[in-house]
Amino acid sequence: MCGITYPPIVDRALFERARAIVDARSRHFTDEELLQSLRGILAQHGMLSGLLIDEREEMPSSSAYRHRFGSLLRAYELIGKVDALGGSVNAIEFITGEIDESAWGYQERYRIGQDVVVGVNKYEEDEIEVPDLLRVDPESEREQLERLAAFKANRDQELVARRLDEIRDAARGTGNMLPVIKDALRDRASMGEVSGAMQDVFGNYAPTF
Repeated sequence: MCGITYPPIVDRALFERARAIVDARSRHFTDEELLQSLRGILAQHGMLSGLLIDEREEMPSSSAYRHRFGSLLRAYELIGKVDALGGSVNAIEFITGEIDESAWGYQERYRIGQDVVVGVNKYEEDEIEVPDLLRVDPESEREQLERLAAFKANRDQELVARRLDEIRDAARGTGNMLPVIKDALRDRASMGEVSGAMQDVFGNYAPTF
Protein backbone atom coordinates (compact mmCIF):
# COMPACT_ATOMS: atom_id res chain seq x y z
CA MET A 1 0.00 0.00 0.00
CA CYS A 2 2.90 2.39 0.72
CA GLY A 3 4.06 2.22 -2.89
CA ILE A 4 0.82 3.57 -4.32
CA THR A 5 1.01 7.08 -5.77
CA TYR A 6 -1.74 9.28 -7.11
CA PRO A 7 -1.64 11.77 -9.95
CA PRO A 8 -1.45 15.43 -8.89
CA ILE A 9 -4.71 17.34 -8.65
CA VAL A 10 -3.17 20.66 -9.69
CA ASP A 11 -0.12 21.67 -11.65
CA ARG A 12 3.03 21.71 -9.48
CA ALA A 13 3.92 25.27 -10.43
CA LEU A 14 0.45 26.44 -9.39
CA PHE A 15 0.75 24.51 -6.15
CA GLU A 16 4.12 26.05 -5.35
CA ARG A 17 2.80 29.55 -6.10
CA ALA A 18 -0.24 29.02 -3.84
CA ARG A 19 1.99 27.66 -1.07
CA ALA A 20 4.28 30.67 -1.36
CA ILE A 21 1.28 32.99 -0.96
CA VAL A 22 0.06 31.08 2.09
CA ASP A 23 3.55 31.12 3.62
CA ALA A 24 3.90 34.85 3.00
CA ARG A 25 0.53 35.64 4.54
CA SER A 26 1.17 33.29 7.47
CA ARG A 27 4.29 35.18 8.50
CA HIS A 28 3.86 37.31 11.58
CA PHE A 29 3.92 40.96 10.57
CA THR A 30 4.58 43.72 13.05
CA ASP A 31 2.01 46.50 13.36
CA GLU A 32 4.34 48.89 11.56
CA GLU A 33 4.86 46.43 8.69
CA LEU A 34 1.10 46.11 8.27
CA LEU A 35 0.61 49.87 8.32
CA GLN A 36 3.50 50.42 5.92
CA SER A 37 1.86 48.02 3.46
CA LEU A 38 -1.30 50.14 3.68
CA ARG A 39 0.72 53.24 2.94
CA GLY A 40 2.10 51.49 -0.13
CA ILE A 41 -1.39 50.68 -1.42
CA LEU A 42 -2.55 54.24 -0.77
CA ALA A 43 0.45 55.66 -2.61
CA GLN A 44 -0.06 53.33 -5.58
CA HIS A 45 -3.84 53.52 -5.96
CA GLY A 46 -4.76 56.75 -4.21
CA MET A 47 -7.36 54.86 -2.19
CA LEU A 48 -7.77 52.02 0.26
CA SER A 49 -10.21 49.14 0.39
CA GLY A 50 -10.50 45.60 1.63
CA LEU A 51 -10.50 44.33 -1.94
CA LEU A 52 -7.20 46.04 -2.74
CA ILE A 53 -5.66 44.51 0.38
CA ASP A 54 -6.90 41.02 -0.48
CA GLU A 55 -5.47 41.29 -4.00
CA ARG A 56 -1.91 41.78 -2.66
CA GLU A 57 -0.22 38.41 -2.47
CA GLU A 58 2.74 39.63 -0.40
CA MET A 59 0.68 40.89 2.54
CA PRO A 60 -1.97 39.48 4.90
CA SER A 61 -5.63 39.59 3.99
CA SER A 62 -7.99 42.33 5.14
CA SER A 63 -9.21 39.95 7.87
CA ALA A 64 -5.77 40.15 9.49
CA TYR A 65 -6.10 43.93 9.72
CA ARG A 66 -9.52 43.62 11.31
CA HIS A 67 -8.23 41.18 13.91
CA ARG A 68 -5.08 43.19 14.64
CA PHE A 69 -6.53 46.72 14.75
CA GLY A 70 -10.21 46.03 15.45
CA SER A 71 -11.38 47.25 12.04
CA LEU A 72 -10.07 48.44 8.71
CA LEU A 73 -11.16 51.97 9.54
CA ARG A 74 -9.00 51.94 12.67
CA ALA A 75 -6.01 50.86 10.56
CA TYR A 76 -6.78 53.64 8.07
CA GLU A 77 -6.91 56.16 10.89
CA LEU A 78 -3.48 55.07 12.09
CA ILE A 79 -1.92 56.00 8.74
CA GLY A 80 -3.80 59.30 8.60
CA LYS A 81 -6.31 58.44 5.86
CA VAL A 82 -9.37 59.72 7.75
CA ASP A 83 -7.51 62.84 8.92
CA ALA A 84 -6.40 63.50 5.34
CA LEU A 85 -10.06 63.60 4.33
CA GLY A 86 -10.77 66.27 6.95
CA GLY A 87 -11.83 64.11 9.89
CA SER A 88 -14.66 61.69 10.50
CA VAL A 89 -17.45 64.11 9.59
CA ASN A 90 -16.00 64.96 6.17
CA ALA A 91 -15.01 61.33 5.60
CA ILE A 92 -18.50 59.95 6.25
CA GLU A 93 -18.99 58.76 2.68
CA PHE A 94 -15.60 57.05 2.72
CA ILE A 95 -16.39 55.42 6.07
CA THR A 96 -19.85 54.20 5.05
CA GLY A 97 -18.40 52.95 1.78
CA GLU A 98 -15.83 50.92 3.72
CA ILE A 99 -18.57 49.48 5.93
CA ASP A 100 -20.63 48.51 2.89
CA GLU A 101 -17.63 46.96 1.14
CA SER A 102 -16.64 45.10 4.29
CA ALA A 103 -20.14 43.62 4.59
CA TRP A 104 -20.07 42.63 0.93
CA GLY A 105 -16.61 41.10 1.37
CA TYR A 106 -17.77 39.00 4.30
CA GLN A 107 -20.76 37.76 2.29
CA GLU A 108 -18.56 36.88 -0.69
CA ARG A 109 -16.12 34.92 1.47
CA TYR A 110 -19.03 32.97 2.91
CA ARG A 111 -20.45 32.37 -0.55
CA ILE A 112 -17.25 31.00 -2.08
CA GLY A 113 -16.32 29.09 1.08
CA GLN A 114 -13.18 31.07 1.91
CA ASP A 115 -14.54 31.63 5.41
CA VAL A 116 -16.39 28.68 6.91
CA VAL A 117 -19.30 29.24 9.26
CA VAL A 118 -20.86 26.06 10.55
CA GLY A 119 -24.54 26.00 9.74
CA VAL A 120 -24.25 28.86 7.24
CA ASN A 121 -22.03 27.64 4.41
CA LYS A 122 -20.82 24.32 5.86
CA TYR A 123 -22.61 21.45 7.56
CA GLU A 124 -25.98 23.03 6.99
CA GLU A 125 -29.06 21.25 8.23
CA ASP A 126 -31.55 20.08 5.63
CA GLU A 127 -34.49 21.22 7.73
CA ILE A 128 -34.00 24.53 9.42
CA GLU A 129 -36.14 25.28 12.43
CA VAL A 130 -37.41 28.84 12.18
CA PRO A 131 -38.41 30.24 15.57
CA ASP A 132 -41.57 32.26 15.95
CA LEU A 133 -40.97 35.93 15.21
CA LEU A 134 -41.47 38.41 18.01
CA ARG A 135 -44.74 40.22 17.60
CA VAL A 136 -45.36 43.25 19.77
CA ASP A 137 -48.66 43.17 21.56
CA PRO A 138 -50.79 46.17 20.44
CA GLU A 139 -51.73 46.63 24.08
CA SER A 140 -48.05 47.17 24.95
CA GLU A 141 -47.84 49.81 22.24
CA ARG A 142 -50.88 51.60 23.62
CA GLU A 143 -49.47 51.52 27.16
CA GLN A 144 -46.14 52.93 25.99
CA LEU A 145 -47.87 55.79 24.20
CA GLU A 146 -49.80 56.54 27.36
CA ARG A 147 -46.59 56.60 29.42
CA LEU A 148 -44.98 58.96 26.90
CA ALA A 149 -48.00 61.28 26.98
CA ALA A 150 -47.92 61.32 30.79
CA PHE A 151 -44.17 62.01 30.74
CA LYS A 152 -44.64 65.01 28.44
CA ALA A 153 -47.59 66.34 30.43
CA ASN A 154 -45.55 66.44 33.65
CA ARG A 155 -42.93 69.01 32.60
CA ASP A 156 -42.36 72.68 31.88
CA GLN A 157 -43.35 72.89 28.20
CA GLU A 158 -41.84 76.35 27.66
CA LEU A 159 -38.53 75.22 29.17
CA VAL A 160 -38.46 72.13 26.95
CA ALA A 161 -39.17 74.24 23.86
CA ARG A 162 -36.32 76.58 24.84
CA ARG A 163 -33.95 73.64 25.34
CA LEU A 164 -34.83 72.28 21.89
CA ASP A 165 -34.15 75.70 20.36
CA GLU A 166 -30.75 75.67 22.10
CA ILE A 167 -30.00 72.33 20.43
CA ARG A 168 -30.90 73.77 17.03
CA ASP A 169 -28.69 76.80 17.64
CA ALA A 170 -25.79 74.58 18.71
CA ALA A 171 -26.29 72.38 15.64
CA ARG A 172 -25.85 75.42 13.39
CA GLY A 173 -22.51 76.19 15.01
CA THR A 174 -19.29 74.26 15.51
CA GLY A 175 -19.24 73.84 19.29
CA ASN A 176 -19.78 70.81 21.49
CA MET A 177 -23.44 69.81 21.43
CA LEU A 178 -23.30 67.45 24.39
CA PRO A 179 -23.96 70.07 27.11
CA VAL A 180 -27.15 71.37 25.47
CA ILE A 181 -28.36 67.83 24.80
CA LYS A 182 -27.79 66.92 28.47
CA ASP A 183 -29.69 70.05 29.56
CA ALA A 184 -32.63 69.14 27.33
CA LEU A 185 -32.81 65.57 28.60
CA ARG A 186 -32.49 66.71 32.20
CA ASP A 187 -35.45 69.04 31.69
CA ARG A 188 -37.50 66.10 30.35
CA ALA A 189 -37.24 66.47 26.59
CA SER A 190 -37.70 63.06 24.98
CA MET A 191 -35.07 61.35 22.87
CA GLY A 192 -37.35 61.70 19.86
CA GLU A 193 -37.66 65.45 20.41
CA VAL A 194 -33.89 65.85 20.78
CA SER A 195 -33.28 63.84 17.60
CA GLY A 196 -35.97 65.84 15.82
CA ALA A 197 -34.34 69.15 16.79
CA MET A 198 -31.02 68.00 15.30
CA GLN A 199 -32.81 66.67 12.24
CA ASP A 200 -34.32 70.12 11.71
CA VAL A 201 -30.78 71.43 11.13
CA PHE A 202 -28.84 68.49 9.76
CA GLY A 203 -31.63 66.85 7.76
CA ASN A 204 -31.53 63.16 6.88
CA TYR A 205 -28.41 61.39 5.66
CA ALA A 206 -28.78 60.23 2.07
CA PRO A 207 -26.03 57.89 0.82
CA THR A 208 -24.46 58.62 -2.53
CA PHE A 209 -23.81 55.82 -4.98
